[in-house]
Amino acid sequence: MEGESTAKFIKLSGEEIPCVVPSGSTVREAAPLLQKFLPRGSLRLITETGKVLSGSDVIPSEGLLQVQVMSIAKGRWSSLYSAAFDGFDEAALRAALRQAWPGDFQRKGPEMGDLEDPELERWQQQIFKVLQEVVWSLGPH
Repeated sequence: MEGESTAKFIKLSGEEIPCVVPSGSTVREAAPLLQKFLPRGSLRLITETGKVLSGSDVIPSEGLLQVQVMSIAKGRWSSLYSAAFDGFDEAALRAALRQAWPGDFQRKGPEMGDLEDPELERWQQQIFKVLQEVVWSLGPH
């Protein structure tokens, strides 16, 4: 068809991806079209010569392009990442984080100056743990 690239997109397995992109499309423009046929993750397109295309590179008008999906390892973070795309309840998260916030750092010991500050580091670790648990509690189960 006129106006469409005849390049073929294939998965690592060799299976063809039934995606057609307009001629002259960049990788950045083609990525959302390809994402409709692939699992979530960032895409890496590789030409037959082994060149990895960057976001602003134009998709070749013909030939084979291997598409690799670079995704987050399965676990809590990947579940939350996916939930964000599927309509994560941001208002509930914001409210829960505000409620869980224990308040700003209040120094109890002497100030450490420019050196490492164990008191501040301990507080930051505790805050991270509290906020992380709030995020996990609202994520997909």
